[in-house]
Formats: sequence, C-alpha cells, structure tokens
Amino acid sequence: MVSVKITEGEADFGVPSAGKKCKTWYRIYGDIESGVRPLIALHGGPGVGHNYLESLADLTGKYNIPVIIYDQLGTANSTHLREKHGDTSFWTLELFLKELDNLLKHLGIDSSYDLYGNSWGGMLGAEHAVLQPKGLHRLIIADSPASMVTW
Repeated sequence: MVSVKITEGEADFGVPSAGKKCKTWYRIYGDIESGVRPLIALHGGPGVGHNYLESLADLTGKYNIPVIIYDQLGTANSTHLREKHGDTSFWTLELFLKELDNLLKHLGIDSSYDLYGNSWGGMLGAEHAVLQPKGLHRLIIADSPASMVTW
C-alpha cells in the first residue's frame, strides 16, 4: 500500500450576508506543489458532505494526482448557517461559485486544476466552466442532470 500525504485545513470565506465568519473545510490527498495538476471534487447535494467522494484519493496513490475534497458551506465540516435555512435569496448558485473560486485561490491552484463534479457538484462544475476560468483544464461530470427543468 502506498503512503499518501494528507493535509486538512479551512479557508476563510467572507460572506457578508451570513452574519458571521464562514470557513470552507478541505482535505488534500498528495502534494499540490508536486507539479501534477490537482483534481478538486465537487460533492452532491447541496447538503451532502464529501465522504462518499473519498475513494477518489485512490488516484493519488496510483497516479500521483493530488485530489482535493471539500465540504460546501452549510455542509458537514464547513460553517453551518441554520439561521439561513430555507432562505433562497442566500443559498444561490453564485454563493457556491464564489466559494469554489475562494478555495482555488486559497490553495494557490487557480491557475491550473481539473474538476470532478457529482450530481449537484456536476451542475456547479458546469456553471463554473461556462465562465471559462483560465486555470480549468478538464471537467468531469458524473451522474448529474444538465437541466433541472428537464430533469
């Protein structure tokens, strides 16, 4: 079995309308400074945590690809905002896009990364890709509807 470096941390995420300090929790498998482009995983939900995506870390052990998983705001290890429950003016696509951009910058990988999105994470990844960020090289969408209206 290959030993894989694991790093956990939190990225401060400024959301003025939240009414309190917010943090995005993340875990990195491997070394994001190794020169190998990292893969960042976007979980489903919203509201489902990162746990079911941990098997993606096998890519680190087998191919030396750094894998980053994180919990989106309001989920699992990231800041919970129970006072915003049901507030559709707060829980927007733009909020989650800003959180992803914030995390990419925090980790220093915004100039070169790949995305894997599952379910809701696939929709988030597609919306991110439409903005044509310079650092995005590949987008993998798994088990995700292309349109909620047609779904």
